[in-house]
Amino acid sequence: MKSLLRFIDKRIPTIQKAIAPFAGRLEKQKHLASIKNGMQDLTAVLLIGSFFFVISIILQYLQKNLGVFGQLKLDLLNISVQMTFGMLSIYAAISVSYRHAKRIEAPIIPSIFSSVFIVGVAVGGITPTGIDYGNFDSGGFLIALIVSLVTVEVVNKCTKYNLTAKFKHIPEGSVHTFQFVMPVVLLAAAFLTINLLIETTTKQTNVSELIFHYLFWGIESIDTPVMVFILVFLEMLFWFIGINGYAILAGFILPFATFYLGEDLSAVMNGGTPEYIFTPNFWDYFASLSGAGIAGALVILALGSKVNEIKSVGKTAVIPSLFSITEPILYGLPIAFNIYLFIPFVIGTPILATLQWYIFKWGFVNFPVVHVADAPIPIAQVLSTMDWRALIMMIVVFILAVIMYYPFFKLYEKSVIVEQNNQDNDPYADLDLDF
Repeated sequence: MKSLLRFIDKRIPTIQKAIAPFAGRLEKQKHLASIKNGMQDLTAVLLIGSFFFVISIILQYLQKNLGVFGQLKLDLLNISVQMTFGMLSIYAAISVSYRHAKRIEAPIIPSIFSSVFIVGVAVGGITPTGIDYGNFDSGGFLIALIVSLVTVEVVNKCTKYNLTAKFKHIPEGSVHTFQFVMPVVLLAAAFLTINLLIETTTKQTNVSELIFHYLFWGIESIDTPVMVFILVFLEMLFWFIGINGYAILAGFILPFATFYLGEDLSAVMNGGTPEYIFTPNFWDYFASLSGAGIAGALVILALGSKVNEIKSVGKTAVIPSLFSITEPILYGLPIAFNIYLFIPFVIGTPILATLQWYIFKWGFVNFPVVHVADAPIPIAQVLSTMDWRALIMMIVVFILAVIMYYPFFKLYEKSVIVEQNNQDNDPYADLDLDF
């Protein structure tokens, strides 16, 4: 074991040197950063829709099995769900265009208006016969993110190079109202032309349908056991070398995870079966149970430690770990750069995440289709799945995590004790020899 740890220890600096610059560039990449921030803004929308969805499920159960609320028209609750998840593409256009316009200092209001309009055209929501609201749901969500970024960039370029519409005798205070006319006209004409070509040459009717038809295999590939292992492994590796793994990967993963969530919820509302497991809640509350690396297991071990400093860190991290906040144990123990914990943290965590994916896939626990951002454990696990069996799975996985960490934690604890004993035996340890 010690030889293996020494082998890994020698290669950590090389890994950090190779990954850290790339991770830094990835985190600062303006388009991914705008998507990540825009996705964070959508949390409130997802929570509102999920709240009314849960209430509807509970009332339907009571009405069907206990006969209460018999006269209540529960379909009215679906209005709020449709106004959130059913309009997900529009909310994405608003949030991402706002974030990106602010980031690149483009005109904000023209960018938002233009993005909403162009997204409506691109996803087929605006048709010659009227508005097809069904195209504004999660089906057009991923396209909306891309189109919003493109629209803001075009608005910014048109403004920067003074390509906006010019009208004589327009009051100065109204000039900004006409700033987005030219970009909207250009982009709308482009997407309408593309949609016309798609409709006349393929079986699809718009850009969104065409991309989904030919690239859907790529979209689905994120929700596989191999990708679950790879993504969680990368997140833990980033955290281990002192980089926020969630922040690095969120701009890439959250759009797909949110798309899966919208598709699952839509399927359930229409009497179908959810298809996807890797929703935001799976990533936050199952793959990263009690925080990145299932750090709550280390909190339990730290509470029983023989070393007072380690025990103190465990006490400090108890409450944060209930809300999946990792930093107190991650940097207080620490986990980061702690070679003794590399194997369970970086390699063991994705194994447990993949195991949970299979438990969902085999039907032992309902898929996580309810968004419960910031809820404490175990409420988050039970509420997100609407299944009490999620609690049993969480307990089993947590016990496995404790067992997984135990031998490595003991090695680390022993190294700390040896270091403390060496300091105690040093007769000059208390002398201040700095001068």
